[in-house]
Amino acid sequence: MEPWYLNWEMWGAIGQWAGAIATVAAVWVALQQTREARDAIRPSLELVWTLIEEEKEYLVVRAVNQKPISIYVMNVHSLIIFENDHGSIRVPLPQTFMESDIPQSLPPGNFLICKISLTDLVLMLKDYGLNDKSGFYLRVIFRDSLYTPYTLNLLGQWFDDGEYVGMRVWEQVGRIKGYKPENADNVVKVVKDE
Repeated sequence: MEPWYLNWEMWGAIGQWAGAIATVAAVWVALQQTREARDAIRPSLELVWTLIEEEKEYLVVRAVNQKPISIYVMNVHSLIIFENDHGSIRVPLPQTFMESDIPQSLPPGNFLICKISLTDLVLMLKDYGLNDKSGFYLRVIFRDSLYTPYTLNLLGQWFDDGEYVGMRVWEQVGRIKGYKPENADNVVKVVKDE
C-alpha cells in the first residue's frame, strides 16, 4: 500500500477543486465588472432643491446629469399626497404652478430647473380646508425618454396660526409613517397670506 502523499488521484482531485474555485471567482469578478460598467452608463439625475423669492415664492428643483451620457428629459409633474388613517389622497398639481424648460436634452454635467409656485400651492392647500399643522408630501417626478422616474419627496406642513398661513418644507427621503413635522427644527420657509 502506498503512503497517502503518493496518492496521485487525491492530488489530481485537489487540483480540480482549485481550478473550479478559481473559475467561479473569475466569473464573479467578470459579472461585477459588467454590472459596474452598465451602472456607469445608466441614465441618472440627481435632484436638489432650494427656495427663492422673486415676485412670488418658489420651490426650485434642479435635475443634474452627473453621468457621462446625455439624458433626454421628457416631462416633469408633481403632486401633493395627504395621508390619514384611511390611506392617502393624491392631488396632482396643475401645470400652471410649474415653470420648466422641459422637454430638453441634458448633456453630461448640465442641469435643468423646474420652479413650483409656493404661493399658488398655499392657496390650493387653503382651499382643501386643512387643519392647523396638517402634514403632506410634495412629490416631484422627472421622467426621461425611457420613462424612468426620478423622484424627489419633500415633507411639508400646512399651518394657519391666525397671523400667518402657509407651509413649511423639509427634505425627506421616502415616506415615514408617524413622522411628526412639528418636532422638526429645520424650517426653511414660511409663506405669508396676503
